[in-house]
Amino acid sequence: MKVRNLQIVIDVKHNTVILPIIGRPVSCHINTIKNVSTHDEKGFGFLRINFLSPAGAIEKDDQSFEDASAHFVRSLTFRSLDSDRYRDSNRVTVLDDVSIRPVIEGKKIPGKAEIHQNGIRYRSPVDFRRRVDVLFANIRHVFFQSCRHEQLVMIHIHLKNPIIVGNKKTNDVQFYREATNIHYDDTDRKRKYRYGDEDEFESEQEERRRRVELDRLFQGFAQKIADEVDIPIRDLGFDGK
Repeated sequence: MKVRNLQIVIDVKHNTVILPIIGRPVSCHINTIKNVSTHDEKGFGFLRINFLSPAGAIEKDDQSFEDASAHFVRSLTFRSLDSDRYRDSNRVTVLDDVSIRPVIEGKKIPGKAEIHQNGIRYRSPVDFRRRVDVLFANIRHVFFQSCRHEQLVMIHIHLKNPIIVGNKKTNDVQFYREATNIHYDDTDRKRKYRYGDEDEFESEQEERRRRVELDRLFQGFAQKIADEVDIPIRDLGFDGK
């Protein structure tokens, strides 16, 4: 067993992390972990796991404790000579400032999509409990929509079995971002009238660069999903006759 070799084991099926403590496996549920940090020092790599506790800065109702007067372990630190193992191999791929459809209940605020070992997790920046998990094993098709001629750059995922998103059952999940931030007002129109087409041309060039960069980010994210599921990426679109 890996724990005998003083290795940390993640039990994905049971949402549990198994830690080697004095040569014995000690399990803790992921809901008890507040955050994790790493750093290098004097040739060693350090992994620090911070746990939730009554003394910690926790919002009300986020976590309940059966006995708040009991003794709690607030953190554990592990040291290793092989720091690259946990720093690089399991690095999470993140796509920031993305929206999701169907919409999660509440105010529509862009969040982040993360690729983990067994699937994709979408997190709300407002409330960590508002999240959507899409397992790789449940993905049938991955579609990518370029924003070259569209207002949105998008990754569309078609599922084998429906999941619940925002209290609705769905077989399709989309991650997207608007391709342009251009806004027109009276001042902008007057400036273009006075100075000619130079500013308009520069604005168009900037939007074109932005679209190329968005395509690169989203297509790369979609490719990582497709590689995990071992299926090709398809273009999202319809051919009319």
